[in-house]
Amino acid sequence: STVTWVGTKVTGKHTGTFGIKEGSISVKENQIAAGKFVLDMAALKVTDIPADNEMNGKLAGHLKANDFFDVEKFPTATFEVTSVEAYKADTTKKVDEKDKEYTLANPTHTITGNLELKGVKKSVSFPAVVNVANGKVDAEAKFNINRADWGIVYEGKKDDLISNKVHIGLKISAAAAQ
Repeated sequence: STVTWVGTKVTGKHTGTFGIKEGSISVKENQIAAGKFVLDMAALKVTDIPADNEMNGKLAGHLKANDFFDVEKFPTATFEVTSVEAYKADTTKKVDEKDKEYTLANPTHTITGNLELKGVKKSVSFPAVVNVANGKVDAEAKFNINRADWGIVYEGKKDDLISNKVHIGLKISAAAAQ
C-alpha cells in the first residue's frame, strides 16, 4: 500500500510519499464497513529529487519541520473511514484542467472519513475504485485537500507561490478483516 502526495507551486511541483505505520479494513457482505490508517509522518519521502541529492534532504527536512507538518509534535496522521457508498457523479463540479492528472477515471465508490493532520480533524470525501474479492480489498483514489484547512501554512514566503491544494494518491491492498 502507498500514500503519495504532490505539492505544486508557481515554478513547478514536488512529489513524495507518506509512510504507513498501520492500518485495518473491515468488510461486511463484500463491502468496506470500516477502516483506519495511521501515517508515519517522519517517514515522509521526496521522490522527484534523487535521494543522494542534497536538495532532497533539505526539502524533506523542511516539510517535516514546523513550517509544514511539524512531525516532532505530530508524528502521525490518521484517516478513519466513516462511510463507503456507490459513486454518483457530480456533474455540477468542473475539474480544473491542471487537476485532471490528479483525478481518477471510472470511480466505483465515494469514501468519506475523518482525516486528522497536525491535530486538526476534518471530514473528507473522495471518489475511489474499490474491489473486494477473495478476502482481499484493493482501493485506489486520487483527491485534493486544502493544506490551510489543517493549519499547514508556510510563513517564510508568500503563500501564493505555493498552492493550497495538495494532491493525495492512495493505493491500498489489504487482507479483509471479516
